[in-house]
Amino acid sequence: TLPILYRAAPRPVLMPLLPLAIRSVQLIASDLLPCLPPPCLLAYVEVAAAYATQPGHLNASLTAVGLQWTISDFLHEYAAGEEAEAELPADDDGDEPADGGDRRFSSASERGSGRQSNGGGDSDEAGGEEESAHGSALAPAPRYAALRVDEPVSSHELWCAIARQLRRLSADERSEVRTCSLHTLASVLTSNGSRLSGRTWDYALFHALLPMMREVSAAAASASTTQPVAKPLGREGGVPVLMLLHHSRDTASKQWDETWVLLLRSSARLIRGFLPTLRQRPHFDQAWGQLLAFGHASLLSAPRSGEVAKAAIGALMHELLFAAVSQKPTPRPADPASPADEAVDRVAAAPTTPLRPGGGVPPATPVAYERLPPALWTSVWELLEKATSEMTADVDAYAVHAEVLTALLDSTRELYVQARTQFDEADVLRLLTLCTRLATPPGTPVGWDPYLPPARPSALQLSALKLLEALPPFPPNVRADALHPLLLLHLLKFVSIARTSPAGDAAPATKPASNGIGFSEEAYGLLLRMLVSDDAPAAQLEVLEDVLQVLRSILQLSRDPAVQCPSLPREVARSFVGLTRAIIPALAAASSDSPVTAASGGAPVWASAAQDELIGAMRALLSTGPAAPGEAAPPPRDIFGGEAAGGPARLLQLAESPSADELAQELSVLLAARQMFRAIPGLSDGARQELLGMMRAVVALPAAAALRHGDCWSEALDALCEAAGGFAGGRATERAGAGAAPASTHQPVVSPVSSPTSAGLAVTPRGTAEGAAQTAELALPLLVEAVRAALVEWAAQDGDGEWEAMRPPRAEQLSAMLSRVSAVRLRQRPRHAALPEPSAAGAGALVAARQSPFGHLVTLAPALINAIGRPAHTDRGPAPGREAHLLQSAIREALQLVASTLNL
Repeated sequence: TLPILYRAAPRPVLMPLLPLAIRSVQLIASDLLPCLPPPCLLAYVEVAAAYATQPGHLNASLTAVGLQWTISDFLHEYAAGEEAEAELPADDDGDEPADGGDRRFSSASERGSGRQSNGGGDSDEAGGEEESAHGSALAPAPRYAALRVDEPVSSHELWCAIARQLRRLSADERSEVRTCSLHTLASVLTSNGSRLSGRTWDYALFHALLPMMREVSAAAASASTTQPVAKPLGREGGVPVLMLLHHSRDTASKQWDETWVLLLRSSARLIRGFLPTLRQRPHFDQAWGQLLAFGHASLLSAPRSGEVAKAAIGALMHELLFAAVSQKPTPRPADPASPADEAVDRVAAAPTTPLRPGGGVPPATPVAYERLPPALWTSVWELLEKATSEMTADVDAYAVHAEVLTALLDSTRELYVQARTQFDEADVLRLLTLCTRLATPPGTPVGWDPYLPPARPSALQLSALKLLEALPPFPPNVRADALHPLLLLHLLKFVSIARTSPAGDAAPATKPASNGIGFSEEAYGLLLRMLVSDDAPAAQLEVLEDVLQVLRSILQLSRDPAVQCPSLPREVARSFVGLTRAIIPALAAASSDSPVTAASGGAPVWASAAQDELIGAMRALLSTGPAAPGEAAPPPRDIFGGEAAGGPARLLQLAESPSADELAQELSVLLAARQMFRAIPGLSDGARQELLGMMRAVVALPAAAALRHGDCWSEALDALCEAAGGFAGGRATERAGAGAAPASTHQPVVSPVSSPTSAGLAVTPRGTAEGAAQTAELALPLLVEAVRAALVEWAAQDGDGEWEAMRPPRAEQLSAMLSRVSAVRLRQRPRHAALPEPSAAGAGALVAARQSPFGHLVTLAPALINAIGRPAHTDRGPAPGREAHLLQSAIREALQLVASTLNL
């Protein structure tokens, strides 16, 4: 019967009888398999495969492929029955029968009569001899007339026959047959892999799966990419009607890509699932190398097929790197399972685990992840790194593979998040390096180029940032104190200035109107979130000096007319005060040798440098003019130019007519500077002088500019008075009433990370009495000089039209100034000779008066007296208003304090 059925399959003349013939073949599989002699069972495998190769009936071909699955079920069932009847002793390797071959299959009649096959024994040599003994994968079936029904057949021969025929069908021209054959082969090996001998696995690998990789890749490379493969269904109006196919499968090349993807995933899943068994085979390293080579070729196939390249990412990362094992709620049996049985559990659990791309509903049972052994794990990562290097070899390759590289980063992030605890320190370092390499195109300097217009970040760059954001918290076996600073420094690379001057052929220096957000802005947002978080304070302090130095450099370019990308300086300026308020407590702890300082090591040195950088950035935020020569890029450890304590502060150019946003930014900076005084008692004299110089620059503004600065002027005056009084009796800055100028009617813009009101300012401990006294000694001369200049300016006004409009609000400002200055109580005489020395006559009384709590008012007495009755009233001018009377009252009150101090 078998020879007749075999001859009927390929002959076109017998095609009308094919449905009847395939039903006969099915009948044998459903009812007669137990009765077939073992040699006939071997022949039946090839007969069923012959019906799968016929081109006339696709459904018959698919049915014939399914018969291979039926035969494998029969082999599995009867192999289990024979093992129950008699246990065969195992050899030293534990996976081969003791007789040197495999278990022999007998027919039902032989089992009923008690006869067993005598075991001829197969050769243990893999390769050409075994292939020639059983026919090659593309060779015709043997002559069935020569079959000897009494000849024993090993299970190895039967499994090899099934694998051989399925490999043959997997190279069929019809994509449906290829897909069905590959699914069947993978299912057969998965379901029966725990009972296959080592030699059978060798055959499945080296004579089925691995050769199939070469055949499929060669066929895919030679397949047409343009010729349609839709089958004709008939004609309508003389025009052929073709079967409708999806656009992803409408050419031969796309259909072969589908086969490629299926083969890659199936091979990776099988080898990973049965890895404990396969690693014991002598030629496993060769098979592993060929699998990785196939994966490497798949990754680099993006120019031809992005589908294959993305499938390679999933196979390598989600199939090979980790195996997902379902944790069953019931305990395991008392007798331990074999490695092969555990492998079956892993393979069965893999399709339902959340490690697969696309997610889906996670399984109800807990899932544990088992990573590859170290050597294999490293080989997969080396493959990914090698492929990544080739994909980013030049700009063209980077553009072609951008979509695949994006999928690689997304899959890596998904894998890391789900199996975080399985990664070690070397793996996290790999991820950091990978993100840095892929976020910047080849040939492009890393960082922010201020002289190029902003460009929206690519999907690849955003994926790199998402992976970096997902890294913390780091796995338990990783030194977070070493990797967290490294992560922040990698982000800082993307923000640092890549080019310090425009090219010679750059476009004209015009301020662009674009508000586009580029990659550096996205990276800065992530860096800012990590810096203000409480995850790793020691790491944040370690990189703080570098971060502030980069941000200061960016802020210094904010008003450069040649800058074509203003969005990053604008974002840094908007969020800088929020960052300042988040890091000031850490700087305070470092300067006072808190536990944070002890953990970071050497904190006083770097804390001082970080304070210098922070103050330099504040100056850059306040300044509206270009940096002075030698000030554009001061050394990180000497930004104050070696000025003596108490000496004149560096010039700070403020905006004459600031916008509402600039005023809100200025107010926030002044509040942050005030918080530094309160929180950090260990500030150096140079740092104190710089902070006080910022406040003095605002208070000493000319009348017109001071009125425009409104709230900022009031805040600077209040902070300067508070510092001059040694932080005694300090109060929150009033935003209404006498402390605010009516000319300032705008509402400051509130930053999402901070509030520019004194009520929202976190008041930290003001430090030691010594630090407050040092601050007072530096602040008092600046305060006295600013008040004197304001009074002299008021007294010298000539009453022109401009002053007529400014006189009422300026008088209200000055009255508030004198009221606040009169409330200051000095604690000791300043050590710097900033106040003028008295004349010889009455020197003793004046010296005593200047050392009194109102010594600063004594020094201001000449300016106060000169301002009495100013501006002079004339018959032609308007009468002095309420504001002028308030100012005169404040002057008289201040002079009364002076008189009481001098006992007059």
